Amino acid sequence: MKKTMQAVILACAMLLMASAAFAQGQPQPQQPQPAPAQAQAGIPSVTVDFNAVLVNSQAGQAALKKLEDTFGARQKQLADEDQALGKLKKELDPNLKGPKYKEFMARAQKLQAADRQLTQEIGQARAAVLNPLREKAMATVVAFAREKGIHQVMDRNSLVYADPAFDITAAVIQRMNAQQ
Repeated sequence: MKKTMQAVILACAMLLMASAAFAQGQPQPQQPQPAPAQAQAGIPSVTVDFNAVLVNSQAGQAALKKLEDTFGARQKQLADEDQALGKLKKELDPNLKGPKYKEFMARAQKLQAADRQLTQEIGQARAAVLNPLREKAMATVVAFAREKGIHQVMDRNSLVYADPAFDITAAVIQRMNAQQ
């Protein structure tokens, strides 16, 4: 699973580099379009780390604690069973298919099914808890941007570079916490 995810990330990175190289090779327009008056007046585009807002705001921390309280014990049980299966596997003779092997296989299948079920339940609960928080965070970002005369807010996690002076993450978290 980790190798598959790493391969996907590597492929995306290569695609981005290729598209950037392609874009650099394209001819530039003869006469650049003038920037909007607001941009010329110095109103910046800013960045926000949307994930940090969700995780570090008080509401986000409460949501994550709720998920941990709900699923932590079951996650620990599955981890303990996985560790016990690891010990049992070490005791098995790979050439024998006796009762211990059958026990191991049955327990391993049961563990995989329980893990899939728990992962699905966590995903559903996480969506139920975080979707309203995402909406609140988005509304907070939009209100902050309008108040400050900012006409563009980008997620910092999708940028190659952003000047930290134009990062509004802390201000958004502070505003969300004040709304509690």
